[in-house]
Amino acid sequence: VSIEGEGITSVIKSTLTSDWTALLLLQSPEGTPGNQHISFLKFDGQNGSTYWAIYVAGRSNVSINNCTITDFKDRGVLFGGRSDNEEAPPDIYAAGNTFHDNTLLNCAAYNTANGVYGRGCLNIGGQEGMLIYNNTIVQDQRPFGFNGWPIKYYNHGYLKGCKIYNNKLTKMPNQGLFPGDRGWDFCIELFNESGLEIYGNTIQGSLDFNHQTKGDYPYSVWIHDNIISQPVLNSSFESGIIFEFESEGLIVENNKLNNISGAILFYTRDYSYVADVTIRNNSFLNIGKKSGNGNNGTVIGLYSESTNNYSVSNLAIYNNTMIAANGNAPFYGIEIVGAAMATGIKIQNNTIQG
Repeated sequence: VSIEGEGITSVIKSTLTSDWTALLLLQSPEGTPGNQHISFLKFDGQNGSTYWAIYVAGRSNVSINNCTITDFKDRGVLFGGRSDNEEAPPDIYAAGNTFHDNTLLNCAAYNTANGVYGRGCLNIGGQEGMLIYNNTIVQDQRPFGFNGWPIKYYNHGYLKGCKIYNNKLTKMPNQGLFPGDRGWDFCIELFNESGLEIYGNTIQGSLDFNHQTKGDYPYSVWIHDNIISQPVLNSSFESGIIFEFESEGLIVENNKLNNISGAILFYTRDYSYVADVTIRNNSFLNIGKKSGNGNNGTVIGLYSESTNNYSVSNLAIYNNTMIAANGNAPFYGIEIVGAAMATGIKIQNNTIQG
């Protein structure tokens, strides 16, 4: 069954107010082909009265496109490869799902009273080859400390060969006194990715990745030709691209990152490894903070956040431009500290100023 409307004048809303309940549910055993679309509709959460808009669970070949989704309490749209909602990889990944040409506004919660956990306007997990493109997703409409992320993992992620491109993604600027103070600056947060490509996006907020391995792909995460920027330099710490835990086979190239504090940051844990990473041809401008003392940032930094330090091998950083902000510049353009082992590091032909 497909559902088609005529645009924002075709409105679907509900009297549902129960938690963990979707207005529209598409649920089947893993790997079931939906071969269906939901298009040219407006889903109205009525100022947070309804919990979720659309939940796709276990199905493949589902397209949600040209829809406007606004004001849902907890999450907007969920694509889960599993039908049982467990936080584990599915036995059969959902394949061929698409989410494009949609507008999502004010559909992601970060409610400190409910366990300090950020939700997403769009939530994805257990997907293979999913395409997410030409969307506008904005989450800055709630008071500080209550805004989730535009895009978030679901069922602990597990994403293979997915692409996120040509989107406009906006997260409220950070107002915390330190990272994690009443929320994070994440615009995208994903777990367990292989073959993920992110390109052509205009992003306000940071990209946060956890557990990135190549699997059957030539790279784990390939980030290229994006603009990641804040409107103005913030007095609070604003991140650009964050990699946590292990990172294998990363490519970060041809991006523009402006008006932020930490451009590319690796936060490792016990015995994590950073291997086969290329960072090249990026422009990092006005990096630092507007005011205040303390941590003003780093353009590229590798750190250990645990007792047992990480290893780094085959790290190439070249042909990048790194320009510090005036007044509250970072101490370092490139900072690599706390590694138990470091081999094959090449830092070449970069411009580092201020």
